[in-house]
Amino acid sequence: MRTRLVLFLLFFLTSCAKNTIKNDELLFVGSMQWTKLVPRDSILIQSDNKIIITNSCGDEFTKFKNTKLIFGPSRDKYLVSNIIGEWCQSNYAVTHDSILIHAVLSEGQWHTVFSEEIYKLESGREIIAPMHNINIGDLNFDDLRNSINEKFYLGDTEDYSEDRLDHLIRKGYIYLEGKEVLLESGIYIEDLEKAFRAGL
Repeated sequence: MRTRLVLFLLFFLTSCAKNTIKNDELLFVGSMQWTKLVPRDSILIQSDNKIIITNSCGDEFTKFKNTKLIFGPSRDKYLVSNIIGEWCQSNYAVTHDSILIHAVLSEGQWHTVFSEEIYKLESGREIIAPMHNINIGDLNFDDLRNSINEKFYLGDTEDYSEDRLDHLIRKGYIYLEGKEVLLESGIYIEDLEKAFRAGL
């Protein structure tokens, strides 16, 4: 019964994904080659003389090796950029082997919309575990979310505020065993691929 339900949902969601992907969008699994942080002034003066004050530290430019293309133009490597927050730290877990990246093309440069670390479960399946909802076009990622049938440790309760823990538990993203925070649900990369590839 569960298998039939998953297949039905994938069929329904792939129909939702049709015609929602733009030519200037990219979704792929990448392995980081290098990253460069470029600081900038907190006060920017645009060409029309508008003054913008920002707490952004600057820009980050990162080269990724393409290990799995879900949609978008096929390249061996991609150079993507994003804005660095006020703490001047990379937006990526630099020690993580695989990262899912959604980017859009603007003025000849790929800009990151979102990125999610990819985890490999004991079963060998790859999964992302976003702690918020994600949409690309008409596809709501939470509709692809499945329960994890194995124990996957995310951290300790002291790493989260009480309000954050309550919110994530209510959403069905995590559960607790003592002081351990464990993954309750996530999105399998294979299901993400099926949803988009069947809809393109």
